[in-house]
Amino acid sequence: MQVRKVAENNDNAQVMATSQAIDYGEDNQIREVYGGILIFTLHKTSFTSSDIVEVDETEKMQKEDT
Repeated sequence: MQVRKVAENNDNAQVMATSQAIDYGEDNQIREVYGGILIFTLHKTSFTSSDIVEVDETEKMQKEDT
């Protein structure tokens, strides 16, 4: 999983998380690779913590071309 900040203003920030899932066969060979993207909107509640306000599924988990 990769996570990076994509927007920020005042007490809010948006963070994009990209992830992959790999499906292996019985012979330990890769059968399929799936990937997706989520955008988390965070609201800062204190100096060191934030609440998740919203989660957008911008790219549903789907099979990737390998």
